[in-house]
Amino acid sequence: MRYVMVLAVSIGCGCGASESNPDLAEMEEVWRSGGGASIPDYPGDGDIAVYEGASTASEDCLIYTTIGTQVNAGRAPVGPTIMTVTETTINDPSGAVVCTRESGYGADRIRLGGPSGPVLFTAVGRWIFDGEIMFQGKTWPEIVTQFDSQLLYTFKLANIYEHSPYDGEILATATTPIAQASPMRKLVLSALIAGECGGLGLYAEEEDEPHAP
Repeated sequence: MRYVMVLAVSIGCGCGASESNPDLAEMEEVWRSGGGASIPDYPGDGDIAVYEGASTASEDCLIYTTIGTQVNAGRAPVGPTIMTVTETTINDPSGAVVCTRESGYGADRIRLGGPSGPVLFTAVGRWIFDGEIMFQGKTWPEIVTQFDSQLLYTFKLANIYEHSPYDGEILATATTPIAQASPMRKLVLSALIAGECGGLGLYAEEEDEPHAP
């Protein structure tokens, strides 16, 4: 489901593209240093609004708002609450745990359901990878290859790119920088865009509408 929503970004409020990904040396440095340090009181960890595409100028492109621990579809408090977030869990509006965060080996992961559920995403620094990244028993060149093949999103300034800024499009833009937000904030934003853990994806409204004959 999440691939359908992400690949559809060339329509609507979507934007930009480039060539290859020179981020791998930076990924190595971040991974070897333990995943990158979070910044206390970083703006991207506070209340933000997230817009589809490369701009926050059009209210028609507003897709999510986070206020404290609460995430709303559209503008809070008008839009419905779709999840609440703790340091380690994403919960549905009733409080039931739908996804769980774990940390280790220089990375943070979000699992579907509880601690034994499948890994949806792995966060290393400003990068989000599809599924689990298996570090143990691999050489660095093997890890680099895995990084590139599983790279799903890159956070840069206030933007979230599909794959990387060098070969992907801007999927969403926040109202404040998010590249150095906490791993949990980046995992939550990734789940929202991908349509996981209660997120509605990028094109929830369009997909709910009947297709023209």
